[in-house]
Amino acid sequence: MNLENIARNYFKSFENMNLDELSDMFDEQVTLKDWNIEAHGKQSVLEANENIFNSVDSISVEVSNLYISGQTAIAQLLIHVNDEPALPVVDIITFNKNQNICSIVAYRGN
Repeated sequence: MNLENIARNYFKSFENMNLDELSDMFDEQVTLKDWNIEAHGKQSVLEANENIFNSVDSISVEVSNLYISGQTAIAQLLIHVNDEPALPVVDIITFNKNQNICSIVAYRGN
């Protein structure tokens, strides 16, 4: 599977709050960093995602643009949480040679 499809599947699994699917996508040493969270290792990243999921009623991810360069995906997103206005986010996702996610860095827009 190509990295664009894997990245899109990641966003869909996140939107569906599916920790099992996310776990299958993550490298054991995956890292996650955004404006509120920093987690290292698969279990910690899964727990961070679970905390996000437990804090919302609904979440959806709209992929505005997705760029692939080497082993990195850069995605411009609109994140819809509950009934709040959409949150613009840029995700930078790095994959290892086995096409598992080894790093997610998210930047919040305005």
